[in-house]
Amino acid sequence: RDAAAKLTISSPLEAHKSHTILFDMCALDVDFENPQFCCLEVDYQADDGVAPPKKLVTYELDLGLNHVVRKYTVPAPHTANMLIPVPGGDNAPGGLLVCSENHITYKNHGYPDVVRKIPQRKDFYDSRRGLLIVS
Repeated sequence: RDAAAKLTISSPLEAHKSHTILFDMCALDVDFENPQFCCLEVDYQADDGVAPPKKLVTYELDLGLNHVVRKYTVPAPHTANMLIPVPGGDNAPGGLLVCSENHITYKNHGYPDVVRKIPQRKDFYDSRRGLLIVS
């Protein structure tokens, strides 16, 4: 708002991180706290011939300072491919689901991870292929 209390459009906020591949991103339900979002990313800067590890990174938009802060970084499974936010608030746990090959992992900062195998039909089993959730 300007001095006359009218809504104004401010310049866009940008956050750059070089040498990073982003696989998926989702916003977290944080009620009235500063907005947070999680990214499934890989830093490919090192060129040593080894596949770089995937990381689950949580960012927070600090509304008071108007900039993005990297809050947490945790390792993610190499086959992780999709993030699904879990509703939060008074009656729900919040956090997110990390989908990877044959497994879904529930993650919430400050709580232990919960890993569950994705159910499959008996006639579907093929040891050469894993099961991925893609949408």
